[in-house]
Amino acid sequence: MLKKPCRILMDLAGPKLRTGRVTKEASVMKITPKMNDYGEMISPSLIWICSSASTPLPPHLSMDAILCVEKELLKDIEVGDTLTLIDARGNKRSIKVRMMEHVNTANCGFVGECSRTAFVKLGTKLYLKKKNRKTSVGRVVKMPTSEPFIMLNTGDLLTIFRKSCLPTEGLATVKFDSAWITCSSDHIFNAVKVGEPIAFDDGKIWGKVQEKNANEITVSITRANPLGSRLGSGKSINIPESEVQFKGLTEKDFTDLDFVATHADMVGLSFLRDVNDLITVQHELERRKLSRLGVVLKIETREAFENLPHLLFQAMRFSNPLGVMIARGDLMVECGWSEMASIQEDIMELCRAANIPVIWATQVLESLIKFGFPTRAEITDMASGIRSSCIMLNKGEHIVEAVSALNSILSNCSTKKTKKMLLKLPQLKRFHRAHDEPEGFSSSKLGHFRVCGRDLDVWPRFYFPQSRRRFRATVRMMLDSGSSQPLEPRPVANVLREKDREDDGSYASGGWKSEDGKLSCGYSSFRGKRASMEDFFDVKYQKLMDKQSVFLGYLMVMEVHEQPSILRSIYSKTL
Repeated sequence: MLKKPCRILMDLAGPKLRTGRVTKEASVMKITPKMNDYGEMISPSLIWICSSASTPLPPHLSMDAILCVEKELLKDIEVGDTLTLIDARGNKRSIKVRMMEHVNTANCGFVGECSRTAFVKLGTKLYLKKKNRKTSVGRVVKMPTSEPFIMLNTGDLLTIFRKSCLPTEGLATVKFDSAWITCSSDHIFNAVKVGEPIAFDDGKIWGKVQEKNANEITVSITRANPLGSRLGSGKSINIPESEVQFKGLTEKDFTDLDFVATHADMVGLSFLRDVNDLITVQHELERRKLSRLGVVLKIETREAFENLPHLLFQAMRFSNPLGVMIARGDLMVECGWSEMASIQEDIMELCRAANIPVIWATQVLESLIKFGFPTRAEITDMASGIRSSCIMLNKGEHIVEAVSALNSILSNCSTKKTKKMLLKLPQLKRFHRAHDEPEGFSSSKLGHFRVCGRDLDVWPRFYFPQSRRRFRATVRMMLDSGSSQPLEPRPVANVLREKDREDDGSYASGGWKSEDGKLSCGYSSFRGKRASMEDFFDVKYQKLMDKQSVFLGYLMVMEVHEQPSILRSIYSKTL
């Protein structure tokens, strides 16, 4: 045993569009014995014979099929009897009763063997012939099967109904023999438009909205597996070009949060879209006094990606430990293949600037986990994942080998080529929450930008001793993105020196200003005694005198108004 602590993360499902329950009733069930390559029977098929579908199968038994028969017939069955039937193809088949199992005091069932292939349908008659020539007759009343699904091919039509308007309730305009499903939320009927793309099951099936009315959406399938794609219950639905008006957590999420708080160290927030969703969660955490519960922001939608600076800023207002997960599955479907590479890089760079840990997730070493051998692309994918703070693996048969392989890959990578997400920076002692102004600090805002009429407010969080070069490059990029005139640095007091100290014990500092006046930035002055400034910045006052220069790095979280793309271009090209 490694004897190392293991943190537990539990997700809240969030407001996600999913397919409703597929209620496809099986009409015919195929019972097949195990055969070798020559068509010779190796072992007969095992059949669980019970009186109702509610009779549970004993956990130590593994059956090939389940037949629910009438109670009168089940009472007459004994071990050693033979049940005969005429299957759906007109062939006579026999089921030999081998043993009886008591499920509980009220229910029991029998294990039967069938040595030939049989096609059994609902209502099939079963004949039980006793030694005294007495014959009992019963019928198959139900055949529980595996999870039902709909088979879809390119060119098929799929109809999505409101839950309250299923075909069985008299929608005469619909062909009942065509494929149809329901959706977990009726918000889709208000958001989707004719001609927009729609994806199912994490992008495995794509379609286009062909028709729409108040209760139905008709989708034409444009992309599916050449042999057909299965669509089952609870599968994801993505409408990347539509805006679904969800509001924060669901009622189920509130219930699940109580369980997460008791049994987990972190909670994952799925399908966040804007700051209002996060505020709802924070109020629930505050009401439950869960200030130590870690919060992981799962970036799964385009809205969450574009609002990431605002989400980080809001998250740091509270004392809960914070992390970000790049959930590449839904994010790829929402944003498209072509943008996925740049988007995940932008997220990592932004979180690195904010000193927020990042979890690299979705299909990491998937082939190795499932089949025991990785693909070349999965190995090179680790080159990007190495820069994150944590890598998440999915479940699978070869998970132990995958963990060992991942450890080997991470250990063998050169540290010179690895750009870690988190820098080892001294933490601020008193500045625990971004909205708390420390003693002696004149304003919670440390800087202010204005680019082409847009305001960018900068908030402090960490102390960077060598950030001046990054800051100059960032300011230059910001100016170039909105103005063709080159930047002319005009230092006012861009470093803190002992000579800058005023008589009242305060320090004043400034920034740069462009000649055309389109961009200006500056620092707020902070006032106070040496002790308060020393505690706040976690820097000994003596360093100010020795090095004559301290730069306050404040490019941690930037609140961008109206155009988040400016922020992405800044971080992707300058950090």
